[in-house]
Amino acid sequence: ALRDINPLEEIIFDYDTTDWDANIVRFRCKCPAKNCREIIQGYKFLSNDKKILLKENRLIPDFLLQLENTHS
Repeated sequence: ALRDINPLEEIIFDYDTTDWDANIVRFRCKCPAKNCREIIQGYKFLSNDKKILLKENRLIPDFLLQLENTHS
């Protein structure tokens, strides 16, 4: 974790940071977050602003960054 997690705190997970193209198995997220993207389909489908934010916070695995470099 990037910070301490309180015992009763909900842990969230961004599936779009684990797969390049999940379009074949894309699904609708059911989280209650107001800023939810709603459709999970992979890193390559994220907006540039979201990708920049994730990169600035070092939340993207190296293999996705490498794939992004080969597909740009």
